[in-house]
Amino acid sequence: MISEQNKNKKLFFLVAMPRSGNTMFASIMNQNKDLVVTANSITLEIMKDLFLLKQTDVFQNYQDHKSLDNVLDSVYDTFYKDWKQKIIIDRGPVMTTGNFELMQKHGVPLLIHAETNDKNIDILIILCIFTPL
Repeated sequence: MISEQNKNKKLFFLVAMPRSGNTMFASIMNQNKDLVVTANSITLEIMKDLFLLKQTDVFQNYQDHKSLDNVLDSVYDTFYKDWKQKIIIDRGPVMTTGNFELMQKHGVPLLIHAETNDKNIDILIILCIFTPL
């Protein structure tokens, strides 16, 4: 569920090849006080580690998939809850197959516009590509 303070925030993802200008893009964009481009984000690492808990002995002894899925569904909302910027551009490795599927499953549909359950999310994937001269 999207919290009150996050209702007016927009989440975007920056996907970039190495040496393609994403750091320069972030430096320029971060000059806007209403926008932030994160450093290399740990949000997907958090989601992956939570997801992998399902394979542990502790979880196997007391399988509560719904409760753990609730935590996974709220990672981005919780992580960026106290960020004052209205637009957040996350620089995580979102386009790897496993990460993409994990985000799709847990409430971060990577579409230009998505309406899921109680969420109305506008998401843009920004792609930086290096073109040699």
